[in-house]
Amino acid sequence: MSSPPTRLLAAGFLASLLANALLLAAFHDAAWWPPDEGNYAHVAERILDGAVLNRDVQDVHAGAINFLNAAALGLFGRSLAALRYPLALAALLQGCVLFYLFRSRGAWLAAAAAVVPVALGVLQFLNPTAHWYSLFLFVLIVACLQELPPARGRTELLGLLAGTLFLFRQLSGVLVAIGLVAWLLAEPLSESGEAPNKPRDRLAARITLAVAALGLAGYLLRVADPTGFALFGAAPLALLLWALARPAAGNRRCLLTLARLSAGAAVAFAPLVLYHAFHGSLVSWYRDTVLAPARLAGMEFLDAQRFSSLVGRGLTALLAPASAVEAVNGLFFMVLPFAAALLGLLVVLRRGTGVGALPFLAVFYAVVSLHYQIPIYLFYTLGATLAGLLWLAGERGRRTRAAALAAVLALGAVGVAFHAGQPILRTWDHVMAGRREPLVPSGLARCGLRITREDRDLYAGLVALIERETSPDEEIFAVPSNAELYFLAGRPNPFRFFNFALGVPDRAAADAVVERLRRRPPRLVFYNPQDKYNTPLSREVMETVAASYELLGARGPFRIYRAPRAD
Repeated sequence: MSSPPTRLLAAGFLASLLANALLLAAFHDAAWWPPDEGNYAHVAERILDGAVLNRDVQDVHAGAINFLNAAALGLFGRSLAALRYPLALAALLQGCVLFYLFRSRGAWLAAAAAVVPVALGVLQFLNPTAHWYSLFLFVLIVACLQELPPARGRTELLGLLAGTLFLFRQLSGVLVAIGLVAWLLAEPLSESGEAPNKPRDRLAARITLAVAALGLAGYLLRVADPTGFALFGAAPLALLLWALARPAAGNRRCLLTLARLSAGAAVAFAPLVLYHAFHGSLVSWYRDTVLAPARLAGMEFLDAQRFSSLVGRGLTALLAPASAVEAVNGLFFMVLPFAAALLGLLVVLRRGTGVGALPFLAVFYAVVSLHYQIPIYLFYTLGATLAGLLWLAGERGRRTRAAALAAVLALGAVGVAFHAGQPILRTWDHVMAGRREPLVPSGLARCGLRITREDRDLYAGLVALIERETSPDEEIFAVPSNAELYFLAGRPNPFRFFNFALGVPDRAAADAVVERLRRRPPRLVFYNPQDKYNTPLSREVMETVAASYELLGARGPFRIYRAPRAD
């Protein structure tokens, strides 16, 4: 395939950069999900104020996102909006890298690949979540595989990037690492000097790939229903089995690859290991980032949603639409879950590494969506999936490229027009009708975002109540998980945890919470009885609170209790 003219590439690059910049400028402060953003901001602020992560304050992430968010608060001021600035920068840089990777496939295909992960990614859930940084690191890993020769140094850099991705989000890092190992062990290297002709010459690679396949299969058995497995799980498992059947790496190359990947990952881990070793928090780091996420994975709400229901909603809206917009959105939501399955099928049919690093690894990255089968988790991986499909289309004829480009741009246009920067609690009727909720400035000094009028009125009232009832150094307590109240009101949390389900795993921990509440009661307690993170223990603790606190009333989803003043 001949390279596009330089002027056309420059025009495509500038168009994609300008499109991403305009989209991010228009939506960067739009909408919110208060519990999520509050969790990130609360932990970051406590770190900024001197708390030791995983000793004084709990979080289930391995640490990279927390220190990045703390830096954002320090640089841009203590508001929720500040956490979105590095997110926007990462999205811009990600688009530039993707355009560069696609440069030989046509200027406009490259521009689409650069813009779509923003339009159908970060804009669909504007939140300083670790997922968006994981996607950026995924793109960097693909760039290293595609652009760097397989010489010494590349594998260590890949290990560094994969380790950093793990430190942002553990599950995403593991899934990318599985795909990366499969690629490296199946990648034919004529210059390696290896010619493993006997079965025992490939034993190390086969053992490694078998362990990876068993691990992935075990995870899929735990999280995937039949539809989810077919859409997201079957293809990566098939690719692992394909690599297992015909690994290109001999024993020496396999062991050297694993050692070099580990060396790179060790460099990524070193700062956090030293940090926790210095502060004596290595054990609590393990408990918070390994044991606590395992508890989260077992919560019932994760199994309550399935992508099959999303497809069903889309099909219903498509077959019996109330308007043309509803038909378009029905098709939109019906098609999106099948994108990963289509990519996986195409990669499997092409037998693995011959397709290129981007589509191959995107098949593994898509498994992230199975963790919680809601549209947000679909959008976390959709950008990588669609970029992978565009990559494959770029190898075909002009008509195929044009059709793929048109389809992806149409999806992006629907996503931006009807769903970008919108509250996640819109009703499905509003979602399918493409009804955009109006957003207004929050009016809260520590927010800086545009939110719904209902949320503005609710949180303005809650912050005013907190400021009226407490002094800046008096504690409040949110049960089970509304850390935005601590951050927006600037009031301390009496506990190291912000999420009751993660921080109070057993009876002994619940008894310790009750004892602390009796000994030094926080002035106000906010309880959301309908929150998905409630547990039998959180309800028992709130019975104790209700027995000794004064019920001030209810606002929005919260019941508000006030401790009696000491005489």
